[in-house]
Amino acid sequence: MKPGIGRLSWLYFRVGNTTFGGGDPTMAALQRELVERQHWLTREDYGLAYSLARITPGTNIIAFCAATGAKILGIWGAIAAVLAETAPSAVLAVLLTLGFESWAKNPVMMAAIAGTVAAVTGMMWASVWLLVRPYLRDTLSLVRVVLLGGGAFLAAWKFGVTPVPVIAVAAALTSFSGLGSLAMIHNDFVDHRHVLTDHQLNTAVVAGRTGPGPNGVYVVSVGYLVAGIPGAIAGFAAVITPAFLVLPLMYWAGKRADSPRVKSAIRAVVIASAGLLLSVSMPLARDAITGPFALALVVASTLVLAFTKIDSAWVMLGAALIGLAAKLF
Repeated sequence: MKPGIGRLSWLYFRVGNTTFGGGDPTMAALQRELVERQHWLTREDYGLAYSLARITPGTNIIAFCAATGAKILGIWGAIAAVLAETAPSAVLAVLLTLGFESWAKNPVMMAAIAGTVAAVTGMMWASVWLLVRPYLRDTLSLVRVVLLGGGAFLAAWKFGVTPVPVIAVAAALTSFSGLGSLAMIHNDFVDHRHVLTDHQLNTAVVAGRTGPGPNGVYVVSVGYLVAGIPGAIAGFAAVITPAFLVLPLMYWAGKRADSPRVKSAIRAVVIASAGLLLSVSMPLARDAITGPFALALVVASTLVLAFTKIDSAWVMLGAALIGLAAKLF
C-alpha cells in the first residue's frame, strides 16, 4: 500500500535529518525503511535508484531521494522527498555559518574552529583515498589512477586548468557527489571572482558537514557568505536542481547503467574528481596547517576517516575539543 505525501515526507525528514556521515549512511538507513520495513520499494527498485543516483550530477543522496520518491508517488513524491531531506539541513548549515562568523573575534571559539578546519582538510585527503581505493586492483589499475588522478591534480593545481574540461576529458578517455563540486566552487568563487577566501570556504564546508543531511549543503553556506539569504536560497536551488535529472534516467537509461562504456566513463570521472579534490585541498591545507599541532590534527583526521567507519561529525567534534583544550591548557 502506497503512503500519503505527508507520511512519505515525514520518513525522509526523520531519516535524512538524524543520520550523520553523508549520503551512504543515509541511503543505507532508507533501504531499511523503504524496502524492509514499509515495503514501499522492492530490492530491485532500490538497486536501480542507487545505481542511477551514483551517475547523476549533483549530490548522490539527493538524486537518490528524488528517484525513490518518484518511484513511490511520482513527481510529487520526488519533490517531497528532496525537500524533506535537504531543507532542514540547509537551514541548519546557514545557522552554523552565522555562529562561526560571530565567533570570529573570540580566541577560544576560534581555537575550536581551527580544530574543525584541520579535520576538514583531513576529510578531503581521506576522500581522495576512498575515491580511488576501489580502482587499485592491479598494476594496470594503479597506472590508470596515477595518470587520470595525477593528471587532473597537476592540470588544476600547477597549470590552473578549470575543473569542467578536466572532468570532460576524463570521461572521454575512458558525477560529482558531496564535496566533488568543491573544485568548481573554489575555482569560481575564490580564484576568479575573489568573493570568498579559503578560510570562508573552509567555514562553509565545516558548517555543511557538522550537521546531518547531505554533504552538498555546504553550497548553501557558500551562497550565504557571498550574498546573504538570497545567496543561500540560490545555493539551495543549485544543490537540489541537478538531482531531478535522475528522473528521466529512471525511465530511459536504467537498462544501460551496466554498459561497459558507461562504467568506464564513470570510473574515469571519479578518479579525475579525486585529483581535483586533492588540488583544492592544498590552499585549504595552507589555511588550516598553522603549526605542528595543526598538522598532527590533519594527519590524524585523515587516517581516522580513511581507515575507520567513525562518523565524520564525531571526528570534527573531537578535533574542535582538542583545539579548544590546546588553547585553554
